[in-house]
Amino acid sequence: MEQTFLEEEKSKGFDIKGYLLKLVRNYYWFIIAIAVFGAAAYFYLHYSIPQYIVSTNVLVKQPNEAANKIGSVFEKTDNSADADKVKDVNSEIFKLKSSTTVGEAVDSVKLDILLSTKTESKNVPLNIETLPFYITVKKSNPENESPLYKLSLYKTSYRLENKSGTIEGSYNKPLLINSDTLLLQTKETFIPAAHAEYQLQYISRSHAIANYVSRLTVVPHPEGGAGMLQISLKDEIPRRARKSIEVLVHSFDMANLDYSNQALRKELNFLNSTLSNATTELDSQSRLVRDFKVSNKIYDISSSANQLLGSLPAIDSRKSDNILKGELLNLVESNIKSYNDKEDIVPTSSGLQDPVLSDQISKYNQLVLQKRTVLDNGTNLDPRLPSINGQLEQIRNNILKNVKNIRDEISANTTSLAVQEGSITGRFTAIPEKEKELIELNRVLSIKQMIYTSLLQKKEDKEMELAATQIANSRIIDNGLGGTTQYPPPLMIYAIAAAAGILLPSLIILLRVLTNNKIESRKDVETLTALPIAGQIANVQKGNVEIVITPGNVSSEAEQFRTLRTNIYYLAAGLKQKTLLITSSKSGEGKSFISLNLASSVAISNKRVALLEFDLRNIGLSQKLGIKNSVGLANYLMGEVDLEDIIQLTDYSENLFFISSGYPLPPNPGELILSDRMQKLFGHLKDNYDVVIIDTPPIGPVSDALTLAKWADRSFFVIRHKHTLRSTLSLVNKLNQEQKLPNLTLIINGIKDTKEFNYGNDFGYGYGYQPNNKKKKWDFIGN
Repeated sequence: MEQTFLEEEKSKGFDIKGYLLKLVRNYYWFIIAIAVFGAAAYFYLHYSIPQYIVSTNVLVKQPNEAANKIGSVFEKTDNSADADKVKDVNSEIFKLKSSTTVGEAVDSVKLDILLSTKTESKNVPLNIETLPFYITVKKSNPENESPLYKLSLYKTSYRLENKSGTIEGSYNKPLLINSDTLLLQTKETFIPAAHAEYQLQYISRSHAIANYVSRLTVVPHPEGGAGMLQISLKDEIPRRARKSIEVLVHSFDMANLDYSNQALRKELNFLNSTLSNATTELDSQSRLVRDFKVSNKIYDISSSANQLLGSLPAIDSRKSDNILKGELLNLVESNIKSYNDKEDIVPTSSGLQDPVLSDQISKYNQLVLQKRTVLDNGTNLDPRLPSINGQLEQIRNNILKNVKNIRDEISANTTSLAVQEGSITGRFTAIPEKEKELIELNRVLSIKQMIYTSLLQKKEDKEMELAATQIANSRIIDNGLGGTTQYPPPLMIYAIAAAAGILLPSLIILLRVLTNNKIESRKDVETLTALPIAGQIANVQKGNVEIVITPGNVSSEAEQFRTLRTNIYYLAAGLKQKTLLITSSKSGEGKSFISLNLASSVAISNKRVALLEFDLRNIGLSQKLGIKNSVGLANYLMGEVDLEDIIQLTDYSENLFFISSGYPLPPNPGELILSDRMQKLFGHLKDNYDVVIIDTPPIGPVSDALTLAKWADRSFFVIRHKHTLRSTLSLVNKLNQEQKLPNLTLIINGIKDTKEFNYGNDFGYGYGYQPNNKKKKWDFIGN
């Protein structure tokens, strides 16, 4: 029955109610902790430099609307489905946080120059752009750094001071510092008479970039859909953070445009170079025609020559197209063949007017960009690279085959044109020699003009196409670059301080609860055992008298012993069970203190009480009563004295009689208490005394209490608050289950915190009086 009860109680687990009650009872620790953490938060906010978060939302998409806006002057090679796709967000985040892009912002905003002003509690960073002077540092090496200087401004000069010495400089004149050059230029707002002091230091470019990246956050916007990025930057100066983000986004756009328009730029460069050569040749040929006419005085050509001359332009135009196509093929073939494991962008081939080759080159360039993106975001061991390399190799071979086929077609076409040209030029024999030379010069001039016009037209087309693709890939959504918030917010700091002030004591109390292995409350006892509780005694401070209950004492402790006496009266059926044994698990639990005061409380109720000091190993009660331990139980059991010789009257009450352990203490107390004289001893005591109280040794170290149990009618096990281990109650349950102690009952001693022992929750006391109180305070006890 009891075992089942214990198992049910143990299965309840952690006592959350008890834990919350402990938190309430220790409220003052929470007040102290909150006050300490609150003060720490105040000083942190006072002495730290606040940072601000500037955020903006940027939409990153492909420039797929360019063709329609410009007027569709060129034909896009990308598939419309691919052009509408949103870019890989992770790739764009990587680009935004790359050292190249961030470095542009660092250089533009001069984030490698740190300028601050000193206040009473901290150094406050300053925005260089808002100062009444310009400051520039030209480093011989971008990784150079300087010590911290004290910059003092005067009317016509300034001074730099540090531990190494002092350097003076003049406004608007370069100042050489080691191998670096410092230039400080005044603005119109500069007041010459004003004296100001600053803290100046410049750091390495890589250090500034790393610091920028650590403060930069780029994440997909949770509500913005695909392609929407949220860019946030922490800085002590909001204005500087805004400009930094603006420069960052601009650098990101420029890098993307340069990266994506490489093919167009290569073809445009080729056209510019070819057009330059064609212009030179056209000018030269025009001068030759002019000079020939002047020197030979020929200003007109015969009708037959004009007829022949009119037949050749079409042939010449087709020949010039073949020449241009051949040069474009050479350019494409050169880029394809000379990649050396590092593919380059191939110029677009719209001038070849071959849709198959144009599609192949477009796919090839897309794969090259895809491979570069993979390498930028990963390593050479990326599992996607083998597939991309395989596709590149296949398209590369297809392009080379197509180039060869186109070149063969051009060669056949050129041969055919040569035959036609030969047939026409054969008819020039009948034309006069001078006129024939003029016709040849005009023909070459016409060819040069056609080539120049064709190149000029193609250049304009490519420039229009490039202008169409120069639309930025990103778009800032928030005007004013979003909002600015202080980080961390002061309210959040105070909230964290308050939370820490609550959490720390809670965790400490929780840790104490979880690691505690001692009895702390009534519920602890009720959870671990079903034995009744006869009474509970408050803690008595050391130095007080050992007997707290006397006829005139009305203290709370005395009333608790009176309550214990009353409870024992009912438990012992009106003291028909007159022999009471008191024990505990170990020394220090107040077993002798309980025995002495229980005996005194019964004695002052006009009952004869015999108190036996049966701890034959350690003298305790004799010292508490102030009685000399001369002869006692040991002497009687060894047959040295008679029973009447060991019974002593005490000074505390005429009804309290004491039998000490005796002197000297026997070497074999365990065998001695098995003496035949024990029968006579207890027979005499029961016949001549109303109550016999046996103070035994602790039951943990020795078994004397179990041996003495057969002479007792009722036994009491003393448990001390915050001293007795929880595991002790398992021993008590076992003793009770095996009936080794008769009618076992518990007594709680040494209660330190009365709030933990109220009735219904903890141990609670019986009624008691407070000294000098007119009103009685009634409490109740549950058994």
